[in-house]
Amino acid sequence: MKKFGAQTVNGHKKVLPEAEQLASRHSVPLPTNLTPEDKQKVDELSKLTGHVFDRANMNLALQNHEATLKEFRHHVNTLKYPDLGEYFTATLTDVTCSSILIGETRWSTIRSH
Repeated sequence: MKKFGAQTVNGHKKVLPEAEQLASRHSVPLPTNLTPEDKQKVDELSKLTGHVFDRANMNLALQNHEATLKEFRHHVNTLKYPDLGEYFTATLTDVTCSSILIGETRWSTIRSH
């Protein structure tokens, strides 16, 4: 799980600066706070420990990546700025690979406990 966590942090560090640059270039504000729904999920996770936490965290990560994939696929076909389309297309591959990794890690976590 620690390896997975490190890969997740590195993946987000990789895509975040470019997303921030693109948002700034096109005057699109990025969220700076969690939504109430996301805050609730974090609160729920913070109460869990051990394997229960691992499973819940994997499930949430998989749900979030699947939602991101759906949104990215939609935006790739509807964006009016070419640089945003390029970003979504390039990042789509990373998110897809992350989703596969999450699914595999989730399955191995479930099987081992």
